[in-house]
Amino acid sequence: MRTAPTGADLRISLILSAAAVLWLSTALSAPLLQAGGHALPALLARAVFSPVCHQIPGRSFWIDGAPMALCARCTGLASGLLLGCLLVASRAGLCARRLPTPPRAFLLAAFAPMILEAALEQSGAWAGSIWARALTGTMAGFAIAPYAVAATRDLPAEAAGEVRRLSRLAGGRKRAGTC
Repeated sequence: MRTAPTGADLRISLILSAAAVLWLSTALSAPLLQAGGHALPALLARAVFSPVCHQIPGRSFWIDGAPMALCARCTGLASGLLLGCLLVASRAGLCARRLPTPPRAFLLAAFAPMILEAALEQSGAWAGSIWARALTGTMAGFAIAPYAVAATRDLPAEAAGEVRRLSRLAGGRKRAGTC
Protein backbone atom coordinates (compact mmCIF):
# COMPACT_ATOMS: atom_id res chain seq x y z
CA MET A 1 0.00 0.00 0.00
CA ARG A 2 1.31 3.45 -0.88
CA THR A 3 1.87 6.13 1.69
CA ALA A 4 -0.01 9.37 1.31
CA PRO A 5 1.91 12.57 0.65
CA THR A 6 2.79 14.60 3.73
CA GLY A 7 -0.23 16.62 4.82
CA ALA A 8 -2.83 14.60 2.91
CA ASP A 9 -4.53 13.40 6.10
CA LEU A 10 -4.50 16.95 7.46
CA ARG A 11 -6.08 18.41 4.31
CA ILE A 12 -8.67 15.65 4.04
CA SER A 13 -9.67 15.86 7.70
CA LEU A 14 -10.04 19.64 7.44
CA ILE A 15 -12.18 19.30 4.31
CA LEU A 16 -14.38 16.69 6.03
CA SER A 17 -14.60 18.97 9.10
CA ALA A 18 -15.76 21.85 6.90
CA ALA A 19 -18.34 19.58 5.28
CA ALA A 20 -19.62 18.55 8.73
CA VAL A 21 -19.87 22.21 9.79
CA LEU A 22 -21.85 23.00 6.62
CA TRP A 23 -24.09 19.96 7.21
CA LEU A 24 -24.79 20.94 10.83
CA SER A 25 -25.27 24.62 9.92
CA THR A 26 -27.85 23.71 7.31
CA ALA A 27 -29.70 21.50 9.83
CA LEU A 28 -29.61 24.34 12.35
CA SER A 29 -30.79 26.88 9.80
CA ALA A 30 -34.20 25.24 9.27
CA PRO A 31 -35.75 26.19 12.62
CA LEU A 32 -34.05 29.58 12.60
CA LEU A 33 -35.38 30.35 9.12
CA GLN A 34 -38.83 29.13 10.13
CA ALA A 35 -38.80 31.29 13.26
CA GLY A 36 -37.78 34.26 11.13
CA GLY A 37 -40.80 33.78 8.85
CA HIS A 38 -38.84 32.32 5.93
CA ALA A 39 -40.94 29.22 5.35
CA LEU A 40 -39.69 28.28 1.87
CA PRO A 41 -35.96 28.36 2.70
CA ALA A 42 -36.72 26.41 5.91
CA LEU A 43 -38.60 23.82 3.88
CA LEU A 44 -35.70 23.56 1.42
CA ALA A 45 -33.24 23.07 4.30
CA ARG A 46 -35.42 20.24 5.61
CA ALA A 47 -35.69 18.72 2.13
CA VAL A 48 -31.89 18.40 1.98
CA PHE A 49 -31.97 15.97 4.91
CA SER A 50 -35.18 14.05 4.21
CA PRO A 51 -33.41 11.32 2.18
CA VAL A 52 -31.02 10.54 5.06
CA CYS A 53 -32.98 11.29 8.24
CA HIS A 54 -36.54 10.54 9.39
CA GLN A 55 -36.77 14.06 10.93
CA ILE A 56 -39.36 12.99 13.52
CA PRO A 57 -39.99 16.17 15.55
CA GLY A 58 -40.20 14.29 18.86
CA ARG A 59 -36.72 12.89 18.27
CA SER A 60 -35.15 16.20 17.25
CA PHE A 61 -33.72 19.15 19.14
CA TRP A 62 -35.96 22.22 18.97
CA ILE A 63 -34.77 25.77 18.44
CA ASP A 64 -37.07 28.80 18.53
CA GLY A 65 -40.16 26.59 18.60
CA ALA A 66 -39.25 24.39 15.62
CA PRO A 67 -37.35 21.11 15.26
CA MET A 68 -33.92 20.94 13.66
CA ALA A 69 -33.78 19.38 10.20
CA LEU A 70 -31.91 16.37 11.64
CA CYS A 71 -32.97 14.09 14.46
CA ALA A 72 -30.84 14.00 17.61
CA ARG A 73 -29.00 10.83 16.52
CA CYS A 74 -28.10 12.23 13.09
CA THR A 75 -27.08 15.52 14.72
CA GLY A 76 -24.86 13.50 17.05
CA LEU A 77 -23.36 11.54 14.14
CA ALA A 78 -22.46 14.74 12.30
CA SER A 79 -21.16 16.39 15.49
CA GLY A 80 -19.06 13.34 16.31
CA LEU A 81 -17.68 13.23 12.78
CA LEU A 82 -16.71 16.89 13.10
CA LEU A 83 -14.98 16.30 16.45
CA GLY A 84 -13.25 13.17 15.18
CA CYS A 85 -12.02 14.89 12.02
CA LEU A 86 -10.66 17.76 14.08
CA LEU A 87 -8.80 15.24 16.25
CA VAL A 88 -7.41 13.52 13.13
CA ALA A 89 -6.39 16.95 11.80
CA SER A 90 -4.56 17.77 15.03
CA ARG A 91 -2.75 14.43 14.96
CA ALA A 92 -1.99 14.73 11.23
CA GLY A 93 -0.53 18.20 11.77
CA LEU A 94 1.93 16.76 14.28
CA CYS A 95 3.31 13.95 12.14
CA ALA A 96 4.54 13.84 8.58
CA ARG A 97 3.44 10.29 7.89
CA ARG A 98 0.22 8.54 7.10
CA LEU A 99 -1.95 8.07 10.17
CA PRO A 100 -2.90 4.48 11.01
CA THR A 101 -6.56 3.54 10.97
CA PRO A 102 -7.75 2.13 14.32
CA PRO A 103 -8.67 -1.55 14.53
CA ARG A 104 -12.22 -2.38 13.47
CA ALA A 105 -13.00 -3.35 17.06
CA PHE A 106 -12.81 0.38 17.86
CA LEU A 107 -15.56 1.06 15.34
CA LEU A 108 -17.71 -1.80 16.61
CA ALA A 109 -17.27 -0.69 20.23
CA ALA A 110 -18.30 2.86 19.33
CA PHE A 111 -21.43 1.70 17.48
CA ALA A 112 -22.49 -0.84 20.13
CA PRO A 113 -24.12 1.70 22.51
CA MET A 114 -26.12 3.24 19.65
CA ILE A 115 -27.29 -0.16 18.44
CA LEU A 116 -28.16 -1.25 21.98
CA GLU A 117 -30.02 1.99 22.69
CA ALA A 118 -32.02 1.67 19.45
CA ALA A 119 -32.79 -2.01 20.08
CA LEU A 120 -33.97 -1.36 23.64
CA GLU A 121 -36.13 1.49 22.41
CA GLN A 122 -37.66 -0.59 19.60
CA SER A 123 -38.36 -3.50 21.96
CA GLY A 124 -40.16 -1.20 24.38
CA ALA A 125 -37.75 -2.07 27.21
CA TRP A 126 -36.61 1.55 27.37
CA ALA A 127 -38.39 4.75 26.36
CA GLY A 128 -35.18 6.33 25.07
CA SER A 129 -34.24 9.95 25.34
CA ILE A 130 -33.14 12.64 22.97
CA TRP A 131 -29.85 13.01 24.86
CA ALA A 132 -29.11 9.26 24.71
CA ARG A 133 -29.70 9.33 20.96
CA ALA A 134 -27.45 12.35 20.54
CA LEU A 135 -24.68 10.93 22.75
CA THR A 136 -24.62 7.49 21.12
CA GLY A 137 -24.71 9.14 17.69
CA THR A 138 -21.80 11.39 18.66
CA MET A 139 -19.75 8.37 19.79
CA ALA A 140 -20.40 6.58 16.49
CA GLY A 141 -19.68 9.68 14.41
CA PHE A 142 -16.42 10.24 16.28
CA ALA A 143 -15.37 6.67 15.53
CA ILE A 144 -16.17 7.04 11.82
CA ALA A 145 -13.74 9.96 11.36
CA PRO A 146 -10.43 8.08 10.92
CA TYR A 147 -12.09 5.64 8.53
CA ALA A 148 -13.67 8.49 6.55
CA VAL A 149 -10.28 10.22 6.23
CA ALA A 150 -8.60 6.96 5.14
CA ALA A 151 -11.36 6.15 2.64
CA THR A 152 -11.24 9.64 1.15
CA ARG A 153 -7.45 9.55 0.99
CA ASP A 154 -7.38 6.12 -0.69
CA LEU A 155 -10.34 6.68 -3.04
CA PRO A 156 -8.39 8.05 -6.06
CA ALA A 157 -5.90 5.15 -6.02
CA GLU A 158 -8.69 2.60 -5.53
CA ALA A 159 -10.75 4.12 -8.38
CA ALA A 160 -7.72 4.15 -10.71
CA GLY A 161 -7.05 0.49 -9.89
CA GLU A 162 -10.67 -0.40 -10.61
CA VAL A 163 -10.56 1.46 -13.96
CA ARG A 164 -7.39 -0.45 -14.90
CA ARG A 165 -9.01 -3.75 -13.91
CA LEU A 166 -12.16 -3.02 -15.93
CA SER A 167 -10.06 -1.88 -18.91
CA ARG A 168 -8.18 -5.18 -18.84
CA LEU A 169 -11.45 -7.08 -18.70
CA ALA A 170 -12.93 -5.09 -21.57
CA GLY A 171 -9.74 -5.49 -23.61
CA GLY A 172 -9.77 -9.24 -23.06
CA ARG A 173 -13.38 -9.45 -24.27
CA LYS A 174 -12.60 -7.44 -27.42
CA ARG A 175 -9.70 -9.75 -28.29
CA ALA A 176 -11.79 -12.82 -27.54
CA GLY A 177 -14.60 -11.58 -29.78
CA THR A 178 -12.35 -10.80 -32.76
CA CYS A 179 -10.87 -14.31 -33.10
